Amino acid sequence: MTGVRDDDISAEEIYADLLQRVHVLTPLSVTYAAEGDIANAVLCTWAADVATAQAVAWERIVVVTHSPQTPFFALGDRLARAFRESLDQGSGAFGSARDLIEDMRARMLAAVDPDLADDISARLTPLDHLASFEAPSSDRLNEGGQARLGGLPAGAFIEQRRTYAKERMRDALASRVRGDIAAAISAAYEADMLTLEAYPVESALAIGDTQLLTVQVRWDLAVAALTRLAGVPDDFNQAVSIVRQTLVASVGSGDGARVARTWIPTA
Repeated sequence: MTGVRDDDISAEEIYADLLQRVHVLTPLSVTYAAEGDIANAVLCTWAADVATAQAVAWERIVVVTHSPQTPFFALGDRLARAFRESLDQGSGAFGSARDLIEDMRARMLAAVDPDLADDISARLTPLDHLASFEAPSSDRLNEGGQARLGGLPAGAFIEQRRTYAKERMRDALASRVRGDIAAAISAAYEADMLTLEAYPVESALAIGDTQLLTVQVRWDLAVAALTRLAGVPDDFNQAVSIVRQTLVASVGSGDGARVARTWIPTA
C-alpha cells in the first residue's frame, strides 16, 4: 500500500501532473492575494509559471528524444536560477508584486530558445491580482516555510512528525483490532498527513531550498487534492489506499514516488 515507483511513471502522467499543478495553483494565487497573503500568492504564481514552462517544453521534448528527463530537468535548473536572480535584486527593485513576477518571467523566457519562449509566453496567466501589492522580500517569502516548522529546526521537525505518525498508526491498528474501523481510518489518515508534513521539508532541503520556499506550495497541492476527494470507503485497507494514492498524485510524479516510500506499513 505504498503508491507508485519512479519507473511506473509515464511521460503522459508527468505531463498531466504539470497541467494539474497549473490548474490548482493559478486560482489559489488569486485567493491568497485576496486574503492579503502576498508571499504565498507570489509563490503559487511562480510555481504555476514553472509548471507551465515545463509542460510546454515537455510537449516538444517527448517528440524529439527517447530520454526526455535530461533536458526537462535541465530546464528546471534554469528556471530555479531565474527565480533566485530576481530575488537577489531585493523587493525594493520592483514597484509591485506583479513587477517581481514579470521580471522572473522575463528571466525564465530568456533561458530558453525564442520559439519555445513564445509558446510559453502565450500560456502564462494574467497578473492583475498582484498589481496593487508591494513585492515581498526574500525574508517575507521565507516566512511561510519557517512557520510550518513551529519554531523547530528542520531536522527536528521531520523527526517529530514521523514519530507522531508512527504513534497514530499504532492507534489506528489497535482500533482496527478492536473492530472500531471508523476510528482506525481516522487515525491512519492523521498518520499519513503527519508523514506528508515531514516530506516537503526533507525534499526542500535535499534540493537546496534552505528557505523552504517550496514547502507551502507542495502542501497546498496535497490539500487541494484531498478537498476534491468525495469520501473514502468504509473498508480500512481501501480507505488508506485511496488517501495515499490521492496524496501521491497531488505532489507530482517524482515527489509522489518518493513520498510513497515513506508511508508507515499498515500490516
